[in-house]
Amino acid sequence: MRHEGAFLLDLVVKSGLKAPSHFPPRAPGTRTHKLTETPGIQGSSCSHDRGPLRPRSGGLRLGPHHLTQDVTVWEHEPGLDFVTTLDSAGGDGFFKVHFERPFEGALNVDAPFGVEPRDVAAEPYGEVLERRRENVFYGSPWVDYSDGARGVALLVEPGMQGFSFDPATRVLAHTLLKVIVHPTEGWERHETRLREGKGRQVFRYRLLPHLGDWREADLPRRSLGWREPLTAVKPLGEQSQLLPDVHSFLSLCAPNVLLSTLYRDEGRVVLRLYEALGQTAEVELVLPFAPQSVRETDFVGQPRKRRLELVGETVRLTLAPWEVVLLRLEGAGTP
Repeated sequence: MRHEGAFLLDLVVKSGLKAPSHFPPRAPGTRTHKLTETPGIQGSSCSHDRGPLRPRSGGLRLGPHHLTQDVTVWEHEPGLDFVTTLDSAGGDGFFKVHFERPFEGALNVDAPFGVEPRDVAAEPYGEVLERRRENVFYGSPWVDYSDGARGVALLVEPGMQGFSFDPATRVLAHTLLKVIVHPTEGWERHETRLREGKGRQVFRYRLLPHLGDWREADLPRRSLGWREPLTAVKPLGEQSQLLPDVHSFLSLCAPNVLLSTLYRDEGRVVLRLYEALGQTAEVELVLPFAPQSVRETDFVGQPRKRRLELVGETVRLTLAPWEVVLLRLEGAGTP
């Protein structure tokens, strides 16, 4: 491709923990970032730490582009949180972050309502536009590299540009931004100029070491919790009544089942659940109200046959591995 390899920003973080179940306190020091330059592109960097729990690195420059990076190490859980701010001058190429993997392992990536293995050596790369760059693969919002006993996951925000993995060097790369010089001739000159990628761009991602494979690490749930954290909301205006100290809007008692949809539809409450680890699940769903009826439907609202147990505010059902279920609740007590 014409914008292949024009420049590459390479921020290397080595994660060679033998038992990455936690991060021990680390003395303040210096973190080194390596800039991989192409001929004619000059790069410079400076970095510093502000302590063992919240180091910050900044002042990275590559040619006309400027980058700052905040790295947070949490005390209560393993993981490195990155916030990378890029002031891009445009050009022709890619901005990527590279993470070295210090052991042999296998790749797995998140997919809609499932998880898929990725073996780049078996991918059919060729002349098709999307397949010209070898070792590139897609998956969102996480990718995991594990040997079964230990692993390192990379959590990203949805909509990012994908990944690549070099089996020879065991380097996993995450493409942050693709930039392209706007054509002045041909039909492409009518394309949006947003493809130039100029201006300030902010990227969030997390490097998460763990024991076991992606299932033992519970990556679907942990990724969802990282992307959609709980937020506190203060009510506006005068309040006519005091809120309880503790209140549950919904309780889902199945560790391998996630809730992906909850909304109202003409007086009904609609929920979509899915099994996320490839295992059978006995589900107990506790609601903040007592519906009169519950039934399963397909995605267009047509009823499906399934054994459902409704007792007061509790719904019980069984999910097969990877199964997706849409439930409609209605009747007395439905908000």
